[in-house]
Amino acid sequence: MKSKKRVFFVNSLLYFIISTILYINFVDIEIPGWVNIIAIIAIIISFWYLLTRIFDKKYIFHKMVFLELFVVGNLLFLQWFPTLGTVAQMAFILITTILIYILQLAINVYYVSEKQEEYLPLLQPAQVFVFMSLILNTFVWSVALYKIPYFSILKESENQILIQFFIILLFFIYYIVLFKSLWWFLDDRKVGELTEDIVSKRKSAIIFGALSLWQVSTALMLFPFETFGRSLLVGVTAYVVVNILSKYLTHKLNKSVYIKSFFVLIIAYMLVYII
Repeated sequence: MKSKKRVFFVNSLLYFIISTILYINFVDIEIPGWVNIIAIIAIIISFWYLLTRIFDKKYIFHKMVFLELFVVGNLLFLQWFPTLGTVAQMAFILITTILIYILQLAINVYYVSEKQEEYLPLLQPAQVFVFMSLILNTFVWSVALYKIPYFSILKESENQILIQFFIILLFFIYYIVLFKSLWWFLDDRKVGELTEDIVSKRKSAIIFGALSLWQVSTALMLFPFETFGRSLLVGVTAYVVVNILSKYLTHKLNKSVYIKSFFVLIIAYMLVYII
């Protein structure tokens, strides 16, 4: 476990250092866009390499994809909002660095439980943290994708309809990859052998979740909300959708879940509309 924690620490430290160098303007030097792209690719490869050295690829693939999405989403958020201010950027980097470390610990709990086919007491807090990470993941990625039309190059383009279709396509790809990477999280058995019924239910859950959030993200493009407002609503919708799927897979879905979900969505939409 000590060797795993060292790898988790190195990954988190790498994210912190690269994020700070790229997005905190200590010397007021403009970093070219291609440098940011190379840095993001380097982080992805580094995380992948280090984690596959301590984990069995058979049990860790989808979990690593989810982690990589979380890391890249945070970097894109910083990239698209260079005017946040140094204090806000440093706070975001520090908080997400801690979250990335804890997320790796949570993923490790799932990994050990799945490999040993044993239910661990730590699975419950790990599930809560992964759930929180999922909501933040959808929020930062939504912010990044909704910001695409505001780039100087694309903003001057005459074919704005094509750009909107491109964003819709990116949302679709993102949600398919996201929910596919949650294969291990959307599990109603925790331990034991997979049955055809379980596999079928999880496939249905993945398709339903991806399509639901894609439709919501697309529909919100028609509303005159700010980027943060739209992204907040996507995050709240992700909470509702994944909560419903979790209850469905654990056979706990009832009318009260639907009623609570409805009120959560109504309150969130009202707040964004008012603000």
